[in-house]
Amino acid sequence: MAACAASLFAVFPTQSEAVAWILARADLVSTFFLLLSLYFFVAKHDKTILSLVAFLACLLSKETAISLPLIIFALSITLSQAQTAKQKIVQASKETAPYLVVFAFYLVWRYLAIGKLVGGYVGSIGERLYENFFARWVSSGSLWQLLHPFNQAIFAENHILRLILRLLYALAGVLVIIGTTIDQKLPSKQKPIYFALAFLVATMLPNFQVWGLSSSMSGSRIAYLPSVGLALLIVFSVYLLSPKLLPLKSGPLLKTTSQLALVALMLTFACITNGNNIAWLNSAKMIRELKSSVESEVARLADGQKLVVFNLPSRVDGAFTFTMRSMLAGLFQANSLADSKANSKANSLADISDRVVPLDYHPNWSIFVNRHDFASVTAQPQLYKLAVYDAALGKLVPTDLSQANEQATLSASTALPALSLSLIHI
Repeated sequence: MAACAASLFAVFPTQSEAVAWILARADLVSTFFLLLSLYFFVAKHDKTILSLVAFLACLLSKETAISLPLIIFALSITLSQAQTAKQKIVQASKETAPYLVVFAFYLVWRYLAIGKLVGGYVGSIGERLYENFFARWVSSGSLWQLLHPFNQAIFAENHILRLILRLLYALAGVLVIIGTTIDQKLPSKQKPIYFALAFLVATMLPNFQVWGLSSSMSGSRIAYLPSVGLALLIVFSVYLLSPKLLPLKSGPLLKTTSQLALVALMLTFACITNGNNIAWLNSAKMIRELKSSVESEVARLADGQKLVVFNLPSRVDGAFTFTMRSMLAGLFQANSLADSKANSKANSLADISDRVVPLDYHPNWSIFVNRHDFASVTAQPQLYKLAVYDAALGKLVPTDLSQANEQATLSASTALPALSLSLIHI
């Protein structure tokens, strides 16, 4: 059962964003320290201090780890040998208390750092704090995406894997119903099931205001830690431990069926994850092609001239590229002093970030650009060379807008108000 749960978690299709996208490393590191803290808690033998240190480390990695005290409380009750419910609660409270002290210490640290005990988020995540909860969790399909994690850009609506996953879920549901009536060890399974459910709920709660999985699986990094509880819940519920002997001795057959169902679910998840990973591979390929194309264009620029790039895709098959002004420059900076001195050619192109200007202000949230920037570029061809990214060709295509037609002028006039400096001043 442990091997099945670990395998399901390893290949769960919501993991692609968390594992492939460097920005999501906080989810990986925080989850590692949270599970390490749980391990030391279970191990005991004077390892409580190590568990608390790991808890502080996971809090400082990503603060959604505040769910750990609730998980510790649930785990303590699950493992308790006390006879009465009151004794179990008292014992669990005592064992959870040190974690609450660490959490309080973290809150003080947080307040000193950003001046707030809660909140303090900005940007796209901050804006989501004001959205309707029901719309974000239910009507948007986010919860459905958690159990049906297909990237729509990769998997068509009629893809065979969608049908297979639904059939496996149906089989799992039948096995759960059967297990509640014929599994002789059902009482010993109930505690782990309750703990897995508590783990899932506890890790979902900190994301209550920012939860959201799109049809392209963007935002799925938030589900990385909760998928631990989900994998446990699936295995504990479906796996038949010791079914009663039925007519024709079908008990062992049902147990084998439950094992095969979990293996089939594992393989299906692996296939879906492989498909979801394609989006990130395509995104990385696009970035490499863009970098190569930009370096080629810069090499042909006249002295003092800058390359102005436009129409850079914000996503590739749903995977983020973050090609806005504030981030794209990092792609063209020298990796290190040693790299820049490797040879004369590398030295000449080691840091071209000051010669590349993205015209897209924030392509992740707006397709518009600053109209004044367009005017500045087209009016001064001796200073700026405009190149448009052609997704079909996978490279930049030089463009001359000096003879823009009336339709293009009207489109430009609908652009957002000036949000950035003129390219003349950049």
